[in-house]
Amino acid sequence: MPTYDFDIGILGGGAAGLTVAAGAAQLDARTLLIEKEKELGGDCLHFGCIPSKTLIRTANVRHMMKSAGRFGLPDVDIPPVDFGAVRERLQSVISAIQKHDSAERFCKLGARAEFGHASFKDEHAVLLNGKTYSAKTWVIATGSSPSVPPIAGLDETPFLTNREIFSLDSLPESMIIIGAGSIGIEMAQAFARLGTSVFVVQRGGQILSREDADIARDIAAMLTREGVVFHLNSSIVRARNLGHEKEIVIKKGEETISLTAKVVLIATGRQANLSCLGLEEIGVQFDSRGLKLDKRLRTNHAHIYAAGDVTGECEYPAAETAGRQSQNSNSLICARSFSLP
Repeated sequence: MPTYDFDIGILGGGAAGLTVAAGAAQLDARTLLIEKEKELGGDCLHFGCIPSKTLIRTANVRHMMKSAGRFGLPDVDIPPVDFGAVRERLQSVISAIQKHDSAERFCKLGARAEFGHASFKDEHAVLLNGKTYSAKTWVIATGSSPSVPPIAGLDETPFLTNREIFSLDSLPESMIIIGAGSIGIEMAQAFARLGTSVFVVQRGGQILSREDADIARDIAAMLTREGVVFHLNSSIVRARNLGHEKEIVIKKGEETISLTAKVVLIATGRQANLSCLGLEEIGVQFDSRGLKLDKRLRTNHAHIYAAGDVTGECEYPAAETAGRQSQNSNSLICARSFSLP
């Protein structure tokens, strides 16, 4: 019977990977956790759920201050937003949570944490920093990245994604958001409430296309009242860097419209982080949406599982979905690791 360095190996130290690692380690499985970034936590902690919800809370407080008169309170003269101070608050919240997602904490639970880019050497082993690590069972939880559409001129036009939007030095006067999914709409409302002039460009006729039409319509109406300008049923012709501003030219029916803004945010969805993992070499099946899985979150190799954004279920780096998937599969994974029936 073959022997392995670990009972379970996990690729990715985001919400899904951390949930699996914590459960496996506390069940005394020999657990290896591999993260390509310098710190654990994944997109949810650093570029997704945590900073976005913190920013939304900040924007809502300012919105409430501006709405004081609606509650019978004196109107308040609110100065412009110092985004540097907002950014510092975002980072302080991330840092507070980072302590709970530290490598030291998971090592105390019994897991071993390694950092770097790993790729499969064979069906049970990966190559990491020149060393080979083998495990009986593997979980791929490498998350997702922003999907950037093929827009003419975009390669020469600076733009932001969710990885950069929370690190701005100052509040932009204006912003064009391409995409009206959950990321685009959250950022549209948050930045509009902070004082940015926001334009949202959407290919379809509805924002939040995964939601019920009446809910999406009501949300669009509310954001319109808050100053967000929507361009629905619009295709993008080209992007151009004007230096101090960026231009996005759109076609809406027979009309061609030029939009200009200080920054452009791309929010057109996510793509699974599966490249350079060596999956083709070991025959793991996947497509543009993510890994091909059965109902137990197994790939076509029964000892290789997946959880989180790589499953193709998420439009946003979502800790809730990742955590639920990981918890649902943890018992089965650990049973296989220990050769239980």
